[in-house]
Amino acid sequence: MDRRKLLLGAGVTLIVAGVAAGVRIPFFYLRSYFVGQHLTRVASAFVTNHNAENQVTRKQFGAKTDNQAGAASAPVTPPQMVSTIPLALPGGHSLFGLLEIPRLHLKAPVVEGTNDTVLNVAIGHLGSSSMPGQPGLAVLAAHNATWFRHINQLQTGDAISVLLKGGVYHYVVTNHEVVHTGVSLANSAASILVLESCYPLDALYLTPERYLIFAKLTSVSPATGATQVASSAGGIAGGAAYLTHSEGQTQIRAKVPSDMAAEGLLLHQNSLPLGTIQYNGHPSTAFTQSAVPLEVTNTMVQLFEAYLHAASLKRTADLDSLYPAGARAGQKDDPLFGVPLSSVTFLQPLSFQVKIGKGDRIQSIRAETTMRIKGVSVLCHFTAQPTAEPSQTGSTIWIQLTNVSFDSQLKTP
Repeated sequence: MDRRKLLLGAGVTLIVAGVAAGVRIPFFYLRSYFVGQHLTRVASAFVTNHNAENQVTRKQFGAKTDNQAGAASAPVTPPQMVSTIPLALPGGHSLFGLLEIPRLHLKAPVVEGTNDTVLNVAIGHLGSSSMPGQPGLAVLAAHNATWFRHINQLQTGDAISVLLKGGVYHYVVTNHEVVHTGVSLANSAASILVLESCYPLDALYLTPERYLIFAKLTSVSPATGATQVASSAGGIAGGAAYLTHSEGQTQIRAKVPSDMAAEGLLLHQNSLPLGTIQYNGHPSTAFTQSAVPLEVTNTMVQLFEAYLHAASLKRTADLDSLYPAGARAGQKDDPLFGVPLSSVTFLQPLSFQVKIGKGDRIQSIRAETTMRIKGVSVLCHFTAQPTAEPSQTGSTIWIQLTNVSFDSQLKTP
């Protein structure tokens, strides 16, 4: 297990090698949990509140433990269950403003900086690039699975606005490019906005290409039109902006056995290649351009890893606990049962399909990969469903495995 390491990559960061040299585009690894809707509200208040402090503080998360009643008298002690872990929130970064793109119905927070912890929170402004409205390239970077999922839909002439404390900067799209990482972008005497993300835009893995949108500044207006929000809705309170899971932020969670959680189920603890995330149904852009897709990915990865570890260690009670009561009884033979994880290799990345119903309700989440298990190629399907509808907007949605199936294929060398 010591050989395991993070393989997930989605999103970008940019490094400027100097004004004359231009902008260089390197690789970026995603290790994030997004808190966009709350920070958007904070930014809306921020751009019209000149007296507000603009520091984002850290919120710590702890797994909740549910002790099983009556376990001491049971013939087989049910496993202790804990919540899956959200990826940690960063802290200490300056709130920058808002990005608005009417064609995409996108309003997203912008934070100063483009390192991985900044992009875990919001769209990031490359600090060594120009400020919006100033001569040169102003670079805004974001992850492709969330805020910039649909930037390929932008067309020449589309409007983009950057809302800051000092004013609203209006741009129009001029062109787009797909470039390889490492390509330098020439600087400009004009005021140019560059939006940048990994490409393809549905990828959850480390990609060698980047999708760039270029836009030119057309006008500047006073910062008087940003929406005011009450502090009870997540605005600036007590002179500071806080990143929290607010009332409007939907969370996706699952419960896993505590002994499996101790094995390490997070992405950075496992050699797990990720593929793409696709949708079955008609999710709104508000859904696909939000934190929820990576919430889904993060939680499903932990369920997947909990299953793999429990099966390898022959922990039948732990496997049962990942399903609704009695639901695993009909499952056929499991080729992973009792097989050391060192004997399992991935032939295909783990990809996700999220089935969306009316009102952006998550109906099911399907994860699929092909693994080589003891020399045999096996197509593996993992399906999870919500245990119940959330009681209100922003409630935690708990999911459980409902089906795991295996299709053996050809023997592989």
